[in-house]
Amino acid sequence: MPSSLQEIDPEDAVRKATNLFVRQLTSEWNREKIPYKLASSLETARSAHENDTAKIFLHTGFPAWFAYFLANHNTTGRNYKGQRADLQALKAFEQQPIERRKAVAVELINTETHTTVTSAIKQCSARKRRRIDNMESPSPSSPSAIPAAIQVPDETRRTESEHAADARTFRSSFTPHPSEIPLNMTEILSAPQIVSNPAIECLITIFPQYLCSAIRKSDGRAGITIVFPSHLSGGKLDCIMTLAILPNKIQYLVMELFGIHLETEGEIRCIIQDNGVRLFPNDLVLQGVEEKIVAKVLGSMANNAITKSLLRKEEVKNAMIATQCVSLRITSNCRDDGILSLNLGLDEGFQFKEALFK
Repeated sequence: MPSSLQEIDPEDAVRKATNLFVRQLTSEWNREKIPYKLASSLETARSAHENDTAKIFLHTGFPAWFAYFLANHNTTGRNYKGQRADLQALKAFEQQPIERRKAVAVELINTETHTTVTSAIKQCSARKRRRIDNMESPSPSSPSAIPAAIQVPDETRRTESEHAADARTFRSSFTPHPSEIPLNMTEILSAPQIVSNPAIECLITIFPQYLCSAIRKSDGRAGITIVFPSHLSGGKLDCIMTLAILPNKIQYLVMELFGIHLETEGEIRCIIQDNGVRLFPNDLVLQGVEEKIVAKVLGSMANNAITKSLLRKEEVKNAMIATQCVSLRITSNCRDDGILSLNLGLDEGFQFKEALFK
């Protein structure tokens, strides 16, 4: 067994740490209580430096952070066989490059969790939200008065200052929701190529005017990230491009892309159905856009890149008119950005890279 971190092979450390994280999400949840120090650890992660592993995982998604927290919590709370190796792997993982740690967070977000773990995650989020609401002593008209079923998960609620911080970093590690990436992200894990935050002036020649105005911008940079798969030889994977969409532009794009009526009541987004029924989803992923609409709203270059993707080719074979290659993830908090995700053909993804990152 290695006696120091220097003796641990980096790839081996990443593999062992990743397996440890994944186990937290896929094993049956048999705890009677929420883990000790979860709330304080979450607060620490929220206020940590952008390069901190806990912050990276939390920005990627709450389930990723939850797995990270449990792995560290479980390896220090009791003695067990193999504990030393687990501790060494976790410590070595902390020394990995930022992009490597982001890639692991990507896989965790796309890991199918055990149903009992999913329930535990919801319970932890609700408990945390209640604690904050009690501290704020809300009035009857405040968000805490909203039924628990439509409460916004804690990890997606942000203050204005936190949004400003996100605007500076663009959270380039943000990963699409599992349903947004039908391909197996574990194949990308080895060494994904990630480019993010292109210069603003590159947008106008690629996207339609409204979409250019809808993308978050800061310090001369646009909130766009492209993730390429590492295993290119087999040609089995497409690439994913995500665009951070400003909160005040989401309603229009939802209507144009998906034909869905989205409104805001107070600080909460809701979907208005034709019969007047209002839906208040916590976290929503919209998919299914017709090709002619893709070209109109996202531009001809994006439309061509999507039609060349392997996923779209499979959809065409199955006579699917609306493509799942375009998806938009939103929360019920009207202050949160939306994340528009596009599944692109590999060659066309590189064309976007050349055009955006000249």
